[in-house]
Amino acid sequence: MQAPERPHDPPVPAQAFTEHALRSHLSVAAVSTARGLGLAIRPGRVDSQALLSVLGDRYGYWTDDIEHTDPFGWPALEDDTI
Repeated sequence: MQAPERPHDPPVPAQAFTEHALRSHLSVAAVSTARGLGLAIRPGRVDSQALLSVLGDRYGYWTDDIEHTDPFGWPALEDDTI
């Protein structure tokens, strides 16, 4: 899990990207981000939605703060600010 990807590595199966798995990893990332911002996360179960709300409302977690090329090449939406 810690080694860089190599061209001959087998592809990750699409079944690994379930909504549950993505939400679980987002929760872990949110806790890491909060700690990196100096917020104290108490031991025990974390209310992920509440934490994500705080990160979004107070720290702009969901806001891109620099123009960049879309790495996926998806067409921009009308209200896109990129």
